[in-house]
Amino acid sequence: MFQGFVISDWAGIDQLTYPWHTNYTYSSLEGVIDMVMNNNFVQMTRIDDAIKRILRVKFQMGLFENPLTDYSLIKYLGILRTRTIDPETKVVYKKNPDSEFIKSNNFSYSIVMVKQTAYAECYGDSLNLTIPAPGPDIMTSVCASVKCVVVPVTGRPIVIQPYLDQMDALVAAWLPGTEGQGVADVLFGDYGFTGNLTRTWFKTVDQLSINVGDSHLKPVKA
Repeated sequence: MFQGFVISDWAGIDQLTYPWHTNYTYSSLEGVIDMVMNNNFVQMTRIDDAIKRILRVKFQMGLFENPLTDYSLIKYLGILRTRTIDPETKVVYKKNPDSEFIKSNNFSYSIVMVKQTAYAECYGDSLNLTIPAPGPDIMTSVCASVKCVVVPVTGRPIVIQPYLDQMDALVAAWLPGTEGQGVADVLFGDYGFTGNLTRTWFKTVDQLSINVGDSHLKPVKA
């Protein structure tokens, strides 16, 4: 017997369209959805049942005795002394650098950030999964002039095989959130790289869909 509780996707109930002319919110709550905002049209017995399901899970997880959040640490969020980078460190940032810029500054190495166009949900559908311009040109010009670490910021594997030989290292940042501190930590050696990729990284889009164990396909990394 299922002992958990059910919630919908954000505004998911409001996006229901079939059957037509139906009170989708009421139908969803009477059916399976347990968590929703109060609007005074659902019977109290149904609300009590939903509350029981939610509290059962929280009690089983021990959230009331041992909350997952330590609120005493909030005062340390965002303060300068929690940063790992020396405030005196000189960081040179250049948007779309060319080879002349690299050579004229005598850099020891570079970190090249490339990304996909920002998207959410279905708006990120793509037929080629390539790095948009000027990403490829930047990788080519910078990595030909100085040691480089390429860091793609993407929500999925992208076509990277044509550029691998130009790189000294490749670090997939995925979508690191608002700051990317964890990516900086491993790039500068404060922490080591561990674990495996969550997705098999293909060589070409012709291999899709590709999964670990597909012996007839040779991915970039599994």
